[in-house]
Amino acid sequence: MNQGGVAETIGHIPAEDYPRLIEPIGLTMDDLAKAYPLQVMTTGLSYLLVPIHSGIERTGMFSKDYEPLLNSYGAKFAYVFDIEAKEGRTFDFDGLEDVATGSASGPVGAYLCAHGVCKTGEEIIIHQGRFLTDLVKFMFYKKKIQAVSLSAEMYPSLRKERFILRVR
Repeated sequence: MNQGGVAETIGHIPAEDYPRLIEPIGLTMDDLAKAYPLQVMTTGLSYLLVPIHSGIERTGMFSKDYEPLLNSYGAKFAYVFDIEAKEGRTFDFDGLEDVATGSASGPVGAYLCAHGVCKTGEEIIIHQGRFLTDLVKFMFYKKKIQAVSLSAEMYPSLRKERFILRVR
């Protein structure tokens, strides 16, 4: 999967807007990873990235008005990401959880690299799906951030997918 080329940040989100963006997905200000900002990033599909240190098990879609709110910040979806556990979750606007969000892994990889979480040549595994029946690992490597591509290996007998994300 080609992630659309160069990762881009869309706009700036003032800290005073954080509560209105995180409460509809079940989070509080205490859940946020304080050293990391909420950001909208895209490699083709824009995501509000919500870095947290706690509360991933409480995340969900708890507002019918969340889609226009996200759109007002330039995002199509929100992706909650536990910085320490390297685990993410996302939901559609009807509350259904996505077990494997390849389109979010590019922006997450670029975000982690931009904020110094990822070192050049280091492999990072991003987990998703623990709260469903499957577990997915997104792996990416930091080089120069010029393009993002994603490949997948299917393991049907294990009901798992392995995504390898290379950030160039």
